[in-house]
Amino acid sequence: MRVMILSSSFGDGHMQVALSIREAIGELHPGARVETIDYYQYVSPLLNRVVRTAYIGSCNRLPFLYGLSYRFVDEPSLEPTLPKTVLNNVGRERLWALLVERKPAVIVNTFPSTGGVVSILKEKRGLDVPCVTIITDYDFHSQWLHRNMDLYCVATPDIKRNMQRLGIDGSRIVSTGIPIRRRFFAPFSPQQVREAYDLDPGSPVVLLMAGAYGVLPDVRAICGILASFQPRLQVVVVCGRNVRLYRQLQEAFGRHARFRIFSYLENIQELMGIADLVITKAGCLTITEALHMRLPILVYRPVPGQEAKNTEFLLNKRMAILATTLGELQSALERSFTSGGLLAIRNEMTAWPGADASRLIAQQVLALAGKTLEPASNRPANG
Repeated sequence: MRVMILSSSFGDGHMQVALSIREAIGELHPGARVETIDYYQYVSPLLNRVVRTAYIGSCNRLPFLYGLSYRFVDEPSLEPTLPKTVLNNVGRERLWALLVERKPAVIVNTFPSTGGVVSILKEKRGLDVPCVTIITDYDFHSQWLHRNMDLYCVATPDIKRNMQRLGIDGSRIVSTGIPIRRRFFAPFSPQQVREAYDLDPGSPVVLLMAGAYGVLPDVRAICGILASFQPRLQVVVVCGRNVRLYRQLQEAFGRHARFRIFSYLENIQELMGIADLVITKAGCLTITEALHMRLPILVYRPVPGQEAKNTEFLLNKRMAILATTLGELQSALERSFTSGGLLAIRNEMTAWPGADASRLIAQQVLALAGKTLEPASNRPANG
């Protein structure tokens, strides 16, 4: 049985969600052949590089521009608006050729536009393969919504209700939560982690995450605030794939006794497990991982668009603190470490359901794949 996952490396979260589904399917059905396609890299490496560079640049230097583009294409409807039509036709015939060659039993989307391409292939080419879309945010953008999806997996029941209001059949929407990697469910020893990173168990630990591409604003200034903060904090900085940022911080804070500076870490779950607070972007995967680890979140300067929506969700649930300036960040740290703010957030997080979303989604995917493998006479038609 072959499962094809269509994703994108525009931001790390979409590919990480794809990996989490692949891992869970492997556990439930070891014989399954799961193939992950970085869609735009497959369609055109040049287009992928140009658009990804523009995406990172707009988030980092012109966030308002990204916010404008996000709102421009967000028309809450299943109808094919002009921006949707353009995006949903990128690489359509290349994908069709790949599907004819690979013959997957089920298709999974972890990126908005790939579901639109599949939807058009169902209409124009008669594609008869069930398709699952995993919405990887705590709200939904219209680019996730397409006519011919067999199943949507969403983060919360509220998202399901809002999608139903747009006319999507509730039987095609499952509230699963956001999937995270299997390593977040593995046991670990906090003592061994502290020893491995030479961290004092008696002092608070702040985890500063710059994002997969190291685009969190003002990281160096935030480090300066953390270095002089009282009570004394231990600071673990993860720079992602931003080599320049890593070198700058090593030069400025590498000799500081209470700083640990890293580039990209695979075992981030261990540091999340021993930290007292994470300062981060509002990327869906990072905040979901923090929620799973019951790690209080300080969101700094979320980008307009999905990050702002994710932040709004966290604030409504009282599971995060927002800072939009360095002054607000300083005040937020003072409230967190001197006024019991972290305990209040942890108490709210304790009530948050920690479902194993990747396993739940894998079960749904395998169920649809099983229907595909039935004889044609027993196979339900696509709706």
